[in-house]
Amino acid sequence: MTLTDWWARLEAAPGFGGPRRYVHDLLGVELARVLETGGVLRQVGIARNYPCEERAGDHCPRAVIEIDGAHHAVCGNRPVGCCDLVLTEREAGLLTTNMMSLCRIIGSTLGTRGSPERIRDLSGVHRVGSIIPGPGIRYPVYLVIRSNAQSYTEAFGALVGRQARTPFSMLVPTGRFLTDQIEHEAQTRGVVILTLDDILVLVDGRFACAVDPETLFSDLGQRPRGSFGAGQTVARALVCNGKSQAR
Repeated sequence: MTLTDWWARLEAAPGFGGPRRYVHDLLGVELARVLETGGVLRQVGIARNYPCEERAGDHCPRAVIEIDGAHHAVCGNRPVGCCDLVLTEREAGLLTTNMMSLCRIIGSTLGTRGSPERIRDLSGVHRVGSIIPGPGIRYPVYLVIRSNAQSYTEAFGALVGRQARTPFSMLVPTGRFLTDQIEHEAQTRGVVILTLDDILVLVDGRFACAVDPETLFSDLGQRPRGSFGAGQTVARALVCNGKSQAR
């Protein structure tokens, strides 16, 4: 599996994880080890379930139970619809995605400043850090992971409202859910949207940027000529309270 495939899976399931053996089979041992070494995937105890490739009824995934010191993934159906799977303790370890570690790696690779944080009032949104192109200029960089176009539109709108007139950069795992509407509005507001599957690669087991990071943010804060700016009249209204003259 490539890093591009990983981004697509993360976008489909932001809480990506599972038993170590399952994750290794899904991602490939090499990629899974890179993610573990970097702290993106970390173990949080022993898995209680194991996904069933045989899809044997409504009780998949299998339950993981300990029998005579070994971990067994057993079918929950009666009659049994799939074979037991014997796991070592390491194979049964539950891996989950550590978003803070992922943000730190992305920030380090792209050259952002500051520590990552989760935006608690926006689901699937983390602040990776800031881009500081010059003294006194600071543009926030957000990682947004949603699972459909409408949800990305809502997240973008929420960030626009949150930042008021301050431009920002929005990182997304893939570009499959980006619409013309989002990209056009981002351009008019000086917002830069970057797709991680296009710009991040693995080099010798480490995350690297496929291009010079400075060029990625060169348009940040740049609005097209003729776009509406602060203080310009964008609409006229005739207001009347029903008593005094309209204004």
